[in-house]
Amino acid sequence: MRLLVGEKGNITFIGDDYQSIYGRRGAVMDNFLNVKQRWPSIKMFKLQTNYRSKGHIVDAGNAIIKHNHRQYDKTVVAHRQESDLIRVFTFQDEIDEAQQIVSLITKLKEEQNKSRSDFTILYRINALSSSFEQILLSEGIPYKVVGAFKFFERKEVKDVISYIRFLLNPKDSVSLQRIINTPNRKIGKTTIDQLHETAMQQQVSFADVIMKLPQYAQGISPAVQQKLQQFTTLLTSVAQLISALTPAQLLEQLVQSIGYKAFLIKENGEEKGLEKMENIGQLINMATKYDQPGKDSLLQFLEEISLMTSIEEASVDEADAIKLMSIHAAKGLEFPYVFIVGLEENIFPLPKAKIDENELEEERRGMYVAITRAKDHLFLSHAHSRQQRGQIKYNPPSRFIEELPPELLKRYDLGHASRKQA
Repeated sequence: MRLLVGEKGNITFIGDDYQSIYGRRGAVMDNFLNVKQRWPSIKMFKLQTNYRSKGHIVDAGNAIIKHNHRQYDKTVVAHRQESDLIRVFTFQDEIDEAQQIVSLITKLKEEQNKSRSDFTILYRINALSSSFEQILLSEGIPYKVVGAFKFFERKEVKDVISYIRFLLNPKDSVSLQRIINTPNRKIGKTTIDQLHETAMQQQVSFADVIMKLPQYAQGISPAVQQKLQQFTTLLTSVAQLISALTPAQLLEQLVQSIGYKAFLIKENGEEKGLEKMENIGQLINMATKYDQPGKDSLLQFLEEISLMTSIEEASVDEADAIKLMSIHAAKGLEFPYVFIVGLEENIFPLPKAKIDENELEEERRGMYVAITRAKDHLFLSHAHSRQQRGQIKYNPPSRFIEELPPELLKRYDLGHASRKQA
């Protein structure tokens, strides 16, 4: 911009440093904060009236963001005179959280004569949608995941499920087609096309050609044969563990054996790769209910997934649906009722915020954005425990809850309440 307009040229910037949440995409907030240093005579006009939210929501946003230091000093004032309290819920675990919030939304919809589209559930990481999707699917309640795929449509989830399908059915050529080069084993399209051609000529399945490669290896280079042999050896070794491991343990072993975490990080970068691994963790969490080792348990788990996938695919994408989305996907939007869920340390804020002040400030700006999406009613929730990759974690409540003024909050400890109540 300096090159374009020079040191004394006319220039106008419009922005809100309170809502700078894309550092992970390369956004440099200092560019905005240092405008005065670049153009000392530039005039600043602070737009400090919020026309969207009720007073208690604006006050909560102000209270949170005041804990940051690298920003312009502003105090936002609500244009709307109405005010209320922010409800803070403590739940037992992530399933309890999802069940009771869905129950509360259903209750509020009926009592307040609202539409489902008035209700939005926000979370820091996309993996947290899983427990809500399970409940909404089982209850037959329309929902829409905004800015991301529904849980069972996510590539990483489909990849791992395809491995399980093939392990249970070595004739499943469709699943094999998906996993043969995932993670990348440098088995090229030409080789795969050639193997398909061999299958057609020999009147056998694609899976037969791969699993019995030595007799169908004509025309395949020794180097590629070796890669295919390593692949089939890996599958065989994991399949041999089915009788000894529970479904959750088998998934853990599978993900580790194929080097899937390193693959996701290499393909997507560290933050996005780790977020995708959280989705795999949710899949493992689903498997923990089947606590017996063996093929029967794995089949039951796969049948549950197939049923939920079928329900998900059959559900109508209605306009009147509860919205689920990440905080980043919600930026710029507004909703009458907002639920910010998973408010625990190591989830929101993320773990790296503990050791990096800049990361913590960005996470806090994310919380500011989440709070100020609400127009009328705001609900916050955290759980005593949460399953992550099949292990129960006991994360303390997020510091962001404690940074809110007590007089703005009404707390409900539902951690020991029976499920299905709200």
